[in-house]
Amino acid sequence: MRRDRGCFYLVASDWDSEDDDSREGIMATYPDGPRYLQVARELLVLAGQDVLAARLKTINERAYNRSFVHFDGRDMDELLTVLGELEPAVRAALTDSDGLIPEDQVDKIRARSEWLNLAPARGATVRYAVLEALGSVGGLERILGEAKQRGLVVAID
Repeated sequence: MRRDRGCFYLVASDWDSEDDDSREGIMATYPDGPRYLQVARELLVLAGQDVLAARLKTINERAYNRSFVHFDGRDMDELLTVLGELEPAVRAALTDSDGLIPEDQVDKIRARSEWLNLAPARGATVRYAVLEALGSVGGLERILGEAKQRGLVVAID
């Protein structure tokens, strides 16, 4: 998937980023949006949900192949469907009954992760990394839900 930096903007579907007054058309700004999407994809990969991870990648690529890079209504519906399947799959594969990474799995997950906060300096709190990452997924769901509710699209910068 592309972009770990940038921003998500909620805008009307006919928004023109090249217009000198384009900033006036931005209804909301979410600087963490692209990171939330990367975290969601990584969680799916770590959980062995390669088909769902590939769906996220396909939706993202579709958005980037448009001249006006954005998630439209169809994209948002598909993203929300995948995200709805993410949490139960991730919890089943990566956490114990308390929602924490089992101690014997921390190093294995750390070796495969780029986006989760699995720094050894965290000590025992490192076991909360999946729960924290699921919070990012919730943030992405809220962004998409707000865009849909307001009849907007999510522009990607």
